[in-house]
Amino acid sequence: MSTFQSYHLVLIPQALRITVPTLTSEALGLLKNTSVALTIGLLELTAQAQQINEYTFKTFGAFGSATIVYLVTALLVYQAAAFIERFVEIPGSSTTAARG
Repeated sequence: MSTFQSYHLVLIPQALRITVPTLTSEALGLLKNTSVALTIGLLELTAQAQQINEYTFKTFGAFGSATIVYLVTALLVYQAAAFIERFVEIPGSSTTAARG
């Protein structure tokens, strides 16, 4: 087996099985904590919604849109992580396979 094949077929799948759940948790945590950046002075999604609210007085529309953007982004991160987990899963080792 060449070095590339050993990395591709053995090492990377094992590393992904171990690290994907932790990386998913970190990615979602970072996404949820982006509003902390507002206190540092960065204009991010929540700050933009607040600014729109101040100018237009459309509170529900501004923060509703921000919530939807956060939700869609979190779901995309979750789906990507679930796809990677399914891709590197060892056949027959799933807890759902044991139930069904």
